[in-house]
Amino acid sequence: MIKPYKILGFLTAILLLLLGIAWFVPQNVYKIGNFALRYPTFQSIQAKLIGDIALKKDTSLIHIATITIAKVDSLPVKTEKQNSNQPKIDTLITDDQSNKISAEIIKGKIIPIEFADSSRSALKNFFKSLSEGRSTTGQIHVLHFGDSQIEGDRVTMFIRSALQSKFGGNGVGVIPGYPQSYQPLNVKHSASGDWRYTSLFDGSDDVNQYGLLGGITEIEDGSEGEKIEFKKIGKDNRSNQFKQLRVFYGKNDSTYVMELGVNETTLDAEILPKKANITQQIFKIPITADDIELEFTGKGPLTVYGVSMESEHGIYVDNIPQRGNSGTAFTKFDSNFSQIIFNLLNVECVILQYGVNVVPGNLNNYKYYEEILYRQIKTIKSFKPNISVILIGVSDMSRKSGDKFESYPSIEKVRDAQRNAAFRAGAAFWDSYKAMGGRNSMPKWVNANPPLATKDFTHFNFRGSKLIAEMFVSALLNEYSNYTAQLTENANSNLSQVNKTTAISNGTN
Repeated sequence: MIKPYKILGFLTAILLLLLGIAWFVPQNVYKIGNFALRYPTFQSIQAKLIGDIALKKDTSLIHIATITIAKVDSLPVKTEKQNSNQPKIDTLITDDQSNKISAEIIKGKIIPIEFADSSRSALKNFFKSLSEGRSTTGQIHVLHFGDSQIEGDRVTMFIRSALQSKFGGNGVGVIPGYPQSYQPLNVKHSASGDWRYTSLFDGSDDVNQYGLLGGITEIEDGSEGEKIEFKKIGKDNRSNQFKQLRVFYGKNDSTYVMELGVNETTLDAEILPKKANITQQIFKIPITADDIELEFTGKGPLTVYGVSMESEHGIYVDNIPQRGNSGTAFTKFDSNFSQIIFNLLNVECVILQYGVNVVPGNLNNYKYYEEILYRQIKTIKSFKPNISVILIGVSDMSRKSGDKFESYPSIEKVRDAQRNAAFRAGAAFWDSYKAMGGRNSMPKWVNANPPLATKDFTHFNFRGSKLIAEMFVSALLNEYSNYTAQLTENANSNLSQVNKTTAISNGTN
């Protein structure tokens, strides 16, 4: 039997051997022919033992390490005088040294939205709909598609909250008929009965053609009644103070009855006629409703494409995550079906946020990805004339290299391919990689206090999602402010010209 002290002695000897190699050979790799032996450097071992003091003193972390997270719908308002060309920043960021709100830090982190042309035409139609007040007389929907980075309404909820605060609206917008693993914060979603949900990740022919809103929920036979339930949770805020439900359904071979229950009382019932394609049914929801139930009864199949929690007016940013996707699904959708959805929802803008599933390939060239994304954006623009599209570029991602985490070598290549595709297709581009701080910024987000990203060095956590969303919204509202300022300038110029012409005419007479 080997004595414990001998095992300890053996392990100590190995450790001393490694320390010796690390001391006498400063590089963290020793090559023998084509074989490379990697080991931690002496400095890295020392840093692990005594703590990385340099990291703690890194002032580049100040602007992200002390984020104070406010409630989604009660963000503090900046009280100091603000430049009219800057957007209102509804956030609270403190400086470690002064413990005061630091507006200058926020302003310094506004990374502008990029355009292919000086006229910045990519977002003009979206901005036009906002400036004309269409969200006060009806609805404007923004579809936010992305990969796992936006699952569970992350990122999307903060964009929605900021835009609804400025342009109105109550409710989270469209969610799948069947509950997902990651749900919006303020609504608990459940279902009972013989439902079958197919997401875009599953990749069946049906969902590829008709899963534009994230997936399809199907009943094979509703003779016994199948239910979808919603329960408001948490404090009252814009997310759960919706006033109507819109149910998007179709492909029912026979007549169905959809019954609305509110707080355990039947409130309404509607007959759903046979429909081969997608259509909608709207129910008014009393503000006092806490528990809402939809029951579907009928023979044969029925498909529910999505349910929108909303009000009659306002702006809605719909969260449509596509886990494992790289933004390549849009060319698979049925064109007629997609056009109907875009018109039913009055979609004025589409936000795309992909890339984390492409980066690990570490290819030398991503021209192929640029071409694919270009075709996807052109397809989206074919669903509705003059639709605005914004592509949010890939965020930083890190992998283990020796004793530390470093950005994937392909990050900037993927980001550049995305920018090129956006510009070629007439879309706007926002560089989230640059907004994070560029190369090797992800470890700073992971190690911030409190943390802003998860230990997989890929995904934002709740706080990080809020921060990146606020950076994006700041850039978006800044562009909108520039757009409206230009409208005012043009109007004043036209008025001046009219007055001058009138004066000349009066003088002549």
